[in-house]
Amino acid sequence: MGGNRQRSLRGEHQVRRENGDGNIGTGQAQSSSVRTLNNDTRVDLRWERSADRWFNEALLTYEDVTFNPTGVGGGVNGANYTYAVTNDNTMLATNGIDPRSSRTRARRAGPWGMS
Repeated sequence: MGGNRQRSLRGEHQVRRENGDGNIGTGQAQSSSVRTLNNDTRVDLRWERSADRWFNEALLTYEDVTFNPTGVGGGVNGANYTYAVTNDNTMLATNGIDPRSSRTRARRAGPWGMS
C-alpha cells in the first residue's frame, strides 16, 4: 500500500427565510392574493477517508422545510367582475382565493439522518 491517504471533514449550513405575495397582476386585486411563508434550514456534515484502493464516506444531514401559502382575504367570499360584451371575461377578481393555493407543505428529516 502506498502513502496516498487522505482525510477530510466538511460542513455546510443553509438558512432561508422568505415571505412573498403572489397571484397579483392584471385582473387580480391584492385582496385575492396569496401570501407565502417559506422557511428552509439545512445542515450537511461530510466525513471522507481514502487510500490507494478504497474510499469511506459518512454523511449526516438535517432538514426542516416549511412552505405555507395563505390567502390574504381571510376566508371572505370572492367576487369576479365581468364584462358581458366580451363573453363574460373576468375583468377583476377580489377577495376569495383559489382553495388549491393554500395547502401547507412541511418536511422534517431528522433530527439527523445518516448515510
